[in-house]
Amino acid sequence: MTEYLQVLEKSSQDDNVKREYYLEHQSYNNSYGNNDEIRIELRNKEKFTIPCESYLQIEGSIAKPTGAVGNIVMNQNCMMNLFDEIRFEINNKEIDKVKNVGVTTAMKGYCSFTPNDVVRLHPAGWKNVNKLYDDGNFMDHSEFVAHCPLSMCMGFFERYRRTLINCKQTLILIRSNTDHCAVALVPAKDEAEKASVLTAENIALIRQTKVNITKIKWVVKYFEPNVKTELGLMRILDNKKWLPLEFQHWDTAVYPLVPQTTTHTWPVRTFSGVEKPRYLLVAMVTDANKRVHGEFNHCFQRNIKAYLNADEYPYENQNADFDKGKFSTFYNSYAQFQTMYYGEMNSYPFLDRISYKKIGPIFVIDCSKQNDTVKSSTVDLRIDFEYAEQFPTKTSLYCVIIHDCQMEYNAFTGEVRKL
Repeated sequence: MTEYLQVLEKSSQDDNVKREYYLEHQSYNNSYGNNDEIRIELRNKEKFTIPCESYLQIEGSIAKPTGAVGNIVMNQNCMMNLFDEIRFEINNKEIDKVKNVGVTTAMKGYCSFTPNDVVRLHPAGWKNVNKLYDDGNFMDHSEFVAHCPLSMCMGFFERYRRTLINCKQTLILIRSNTDHCAVALVPAKDEAEKASVLTAENIALIRQTKVNITKIKWVVKYFEPNVKTELGLMRILDNKKWLPLEFQHWDTAVYPLVPQTTTHTWPVRTFSGVEKPRYLLVAMVTDANKRVHGEFNHCFQRNIKAYLNADEYPYENQNADFDKGKFSTFYNSYAQFQTMYYGEMNSYPFLDRISYKKIGPIFVIDCSKQNDTVKSSTVDLRIDFEYAEQFPTKTSLYCVIIHDCQMEYNAFTGEVRKL
């Protein structure tokens, strides 16, 4: 009722910015083939950029091998499967890097996105979980134009929500050595053709599918501040202050082949006291082809525990049984990630309970609350697994470690340093 009585209060308007616009920046590459390094630079230091709202525009086409049977469609998160690594630099100093880009962004996306985000991210190659083998008009006669927000690709662009002042910015992309991870094979309805699709010769042909990229552009948002705001920013520049660069880095650890056992200990890695792990996203792939479709496997997981030095997360056992449908503890941890990480009170997970078991059993471990021992020392990360059955053959473990990254840069001198 009080707000209705403020009869003398005027509405406020934000006039700090005169104009906002986007500019395209192309790489110097003449080709975008497998294993190529693609560099895109922003050299104009006098302009103000908003990197968190930038995106990649990727244009290209698919070349189906001669003699291959079946329809080829783009995969879930197909654009990110075209790259092995993405790096971001400020003044030639590495700020953030993502390896295993396809599987990392798929795991993070399943945890972070909502079903409504599918509409927004359809131009980036994301699909509804019920339409993984449907292109949904993503391609037009085997050609595509994709728009991939960088906030879905790297922790820096997702969490650093400020402008960058007086610095050179560089985006570096490393193309993958093969393109078959970006495409999927859809058998036709004809039974004879279905049998032909599954032959070893046809699968080998499909693996030769080429995704020909013709253009890659980094589309960056710029703004022009008003006089008062620009003077304030220039004053910060003249005072030679160190400006903070604080965000969460996505570090992916891989265990290529897990031994066939019902219990397994994975000594992941060691972190400094500054780079404390906050959240762990763990997933398993029992067949390399399943990762192509953005699918993971639960492998009859019973319990999973992470250890930061001697502290265990979570404290209690889950005692799950996927075969009998008893995995609510795992699903609840997954469903609460948006609340834990983004502070969303009404979280809306991308996967429902059935889809979680079928295609996306990602095990989320919250280790953001830590005692003083972990905070002030080197941290050894270890993960223990317990399964109801032995690990299937050719099983790989993936762990996306979301941890703090604290850096700062001097806009006057151009120096960048890690804390």
